[in-house]
Amino acid sequence: FYQTLCLEDYFYCILTDEVEIPDAISRLRTIYPNIVRLDYDNARTRSGAQLPCADSVQIRSPLALLEEFYQAQNGTSMSAPQRQLAQELIEKIWEDFP
Repeated sequence: FYQTLCLEDYFYCILTDEVEIPDAISRLRTIYPNIVRLDYDNARTRSGAQLPCADSVQIRSPLALLEEFYQAQNGTSMSAPQRQLAQELIEKIWEDFP
């Protein structure tokens, strides 16, 4: 696809991958050296999720906060095995606090 383009032009790229690509802009610059902007258009970015305010954080369980954060970041709920693992880790972490 890119072989028909003028690679010296300036590009604004929108990635639709559901998983963010590590260091995507640097990787794309190997082909398109003049990328001026890179955005994602996927379920997570379209959801426009907002994190809860500080007051509501204090009255919720760590697992509930983690589940909400996971949903906001990934646009999907945690699976049962993920939820179980998270609960076990939270319990282990809290054992170390008096």
